[in-house]
Amino acid sequence: NSHEHTAQLSTDYASRVQQKFIRGEINVLSCSTTFELGVDLGELEAIFLRNVPPEPSNYIQRAGRAGRRLDTIGFTLTFAQLRSHDLTYFKEPEKMVDGRINPPTVEIRNEKIISRHLYSIVLANFFREFPEYFGSVESFFKLEGSGIPGTQRVKEYLEKRPQSILNSLKRVIPEDLHSTFDFENWGWVENLIGEEGSLTIADEKVRDEFDRLKEFYDSREKEWRETRDQRKRNKLNADMDWANRRMETIKRKQLIDFLATHTVIPKYGFPVDVVELSVLSHISAAKNIQLERDLRIAISEFAPSSQIVANGYTWESCGLRVVRNRTWPVYWYAICPQCRRFYIQMGTIEESPPSISCKIHGTIPRREIHRFVTPIFGFVTSKDYEPKKPGESRPRREFATRPYFFNYKEPKEKKFLVGNFKIKCSYSSEGELAVVCKGKKGVGFWVCFTCGATFSERQRGKHRTPYGIECSASLKGPLHLGHTFKTDVLSISFEEPKINEDESFWYSLLYAILEGASQALGIKRQDIDGCLYPSEEGMMLILFDNVPGGAGLVKRVADEDNIYNVLKSSLERVKNCTCGKETSCYGCLRNYQNQFCHELLRRDVILDFLENNLKGEKNV
Repeated sequence: NSHEHTAQLSTDYASRVQQKFIRGEINVLSCSTTFELGVDLGELEAIFLRNVPPEPSNYIQRAGRAGRRLDTIGFTLTFAQLRSHDLTYFKEPEKMVDGRINPPTVEIRNEKIISRHLYSIVLANFFREFPEYFGSVESFFKLEGSGIPGTQRVKEYLEKRPQSILNSLKRVIPEDLHSTFDFENWGWVENLIGEEGSLTIADEKVRDEFDRLKEFYDSREKEWRETRDQRKRNKLNADMDWANRRMETIKRKQLIDFLATHTVIPKYGFPVDVVELSVLSHISAAKNIQLERDLRIAISEFAPSSQIVANGYTWESCGLRVVRNRTWPVYWYAICPQCRRFYIQMGTIEESPPSISCKIHGTIPRREIHRFVTPIFGFVTSKDYEPKKPGESRPRREFATRPYFFNYKEPKEKKFLVGNFKIKCSYSSEGELAVVCKGKKGVGFWVCFTCGATFSERQRGKHRTPYGIECSASLKGPLHLGHTFKTDVLSISFEEPKINEDESFWYSLLYAILEGASQALGIKRQDIDGCLYPSEEGMMLILFDNVPGGAGLVKRVADEDNIYNVLKSSLERVKNCTCGKETSCYGCLRNYQNQFCHELLRRDVILDFLENNLKGEKNV
């Protein structure tokens, strides 16, 4: 008897699953990394790890769940997958089991994270003064209209500019960032309760969902009164009961959990752009799941028609969640067919495609110009969808593109001499990248901007909303789904020796350096990634932090003491692999994320390039 134990389950339900496991009612728990965090199961004797953890600290946390009592002996079995990280530790397991733990580095200057800490200080002060607003979603937002909503109260409270709040903020926030948040003029207030403020948007989202449920309930009640057909009445009763239970669930939800989920205040992992797949289902398993993803992942995993397995069922997305009086951001984008450089600009849903020119090759053909929306309010399932038990095949999902780099602000430049290399590095904490989901076979989606229903093909006439009601609004399309995000970015250019190589060489060099940086600097490989960027001066390697908001990881590469070690480690990666030199494998350059260029990756060209130019010399 086995059961899932992941962040997809609600907190209360996950706790109940854990208690059943302790009592022996469940024999096996299939867990995500959420189980690392201090869970003490006492009698647990065996742990099976389906891959090698990123670092010794993770291994200790996971393996340490077993054998925590004097009368038990813990047993941990680790399965090494066919990829470079796992194979490295398979050859030298002592480095993982008895390895050195790198001191954690914390980037405390991430503005999005600082903003959430700032808001938590403000709300803590507010709740001390107005304790009646603390507790549940209903006690704060007053969804039933039983008083002044908390968002309005917070606005009135902050208009008085309490000195106690300003003192707390100045004490906690680094002094050189006070001007960034405009403390003296209370400029930060706009980002909390202004028109686009995080609390304002959270308020509108929950109020919109509650109002739609109420409208659904009222429409079903009206139909119930107008019919005498008992079978139809039974169906309408079930619909009203579902809507009523869902409204009660929203009202009773813990306010702190709600604010954390909607990224108003901090939560574990500090996600930055989190959205939810709202499950509209009458079955009991639905109330015990909480499906959330960063937007970069959500535009593929939650894309309409994609399927997610959670709590023993397969759930299918059917549309984008809408909020009244708000719309999704719309962008035009193009990729130059000759150099593959990415271009992007804001747009609207009604306008014709703009003219976009590549700075290297001139006008980009109209057929290469596309439009995407960013589903900032999340996704939704259909109320009429019947979830199924998972079968033997993988759940259906759409796939997003790899990230495209398109801009960075105020890059700080450094130059290095390493052996024969003359290298220019430019670092920015505000690099901008984009990911796009083009839908099945790249044909895009047709989206209703009124109800959010989304289809892979154009629908004529009326369609059904996610709530199962007829909608006559026209669909817009074809549209892609996309997301732009900011993170720490490092561009690397080789000024000497001059390189005139093809895409195969550049991708091979990019992934060799990423592997080298991970190994030399003790960075989790999945926490950094990269892409190519054709500039007017030549090809640039773009390294970026693959963590929400950035954490200063790639910045460490552009350091006088580190860049030689990174290149040396890159050389060792391509030199010591046993695969054919003219190709590559999961033991050197390949990984799951770079499958798009597996056939291009060759270690021989990078082996020659690094061996001929490093020559054992360190920085000059």
